[in-house]
Amino acid sequence: MKFKKTILGILLSAGVVNAIAAEAENTDVKLSRIEIRRTTDGIPHVLAHSWHGLGYGYGYAQAEDALCTLAEAFTTFRGRRSYFFGADSRPRDRSTFGHPRNIDLDFFFQAFANDGLIAEYQQHQPPSLNELIEGFAAGYNRYLRDARNRAEPEFSSPCLREYWVDEITVKDIFRRVIAANLAAGYARFIPEIVNALPPSTDRSVNLAPDDISVSTLPTRIDTRTGSKADVGSNFIAYGKVQQGPKVGCCLEILIGSGAVPTGFTRYN
Repeated sequence: MKFKKTILGILLSAGVVNAIAAEAENTDVKLSRIEIRRTTDGIPHVLAHSWHGLGYGYGYAQAEDALCTLAEAFTTFRGRRSYFFGADSRPRDRSTFGHPRNIDLDFFFQAFANDGLIAEYQQHQPPSLNELIEGFAAGYNRYLRDARNRAEPEFSSPCLREYWVDEITVKDIFRRVIAANLAAGYARFIPEIVNALPPSTDRSVNLAPDDISVSTLPTRIDTRTGSKADVGSNFIAYGKVQQGPKVGCCLEILIGSGAVPTGFTRYN
């Protein structure tokens, strides 16, 4: 098997292994080894020895695979779409928050994902999750720096040098978490919320948008991604146990909901 060195590690003909030196103040994290192993079809597997390290590898791999999608989402959740893309423009595709104007999205996320709410939300999270999120931000930023310093621009993401693509902080990750919590609720009615008017006795003032009615409400709250309806995130994965005294002995089923594993079932 031939080996080809890259700036991060080793490129194998059967897959990719990236060895990343973690950048953190914690000495234990600095000395730990983080590996991103990719299968032949590109699926990343992260090996780390701490929550921070796991987040670091996860953030690096996600940025490598979907930088433009992530960067635009972070811009949205910061409430900065109008500045970069124009106030009256809209996102290219529908998402869990519908298809509002940029100015409406900015108003909404600056109100419902502001620094005060982030700080309150963060203080109630377990240390392991906070470490994971800190690592994700550091790994994402590491990829962004590496990609911009790379000598082969033809392999880079098309948005790599756009001015709206920037390094992120822990706050950006928590904004994304808060946005996910709002996705099936407030976020379905962003135009109505941000353009709401005080109660009025003047019946000539139409406070209800024309497209909201009992008959259209199911469509408004339907979860769609792009042009596809009924998009979900539940999953079931099958595999054999690869570690422990009984290597390969059992069929293991991983069940998840909302992209978060919820339980394991093992069959001998």
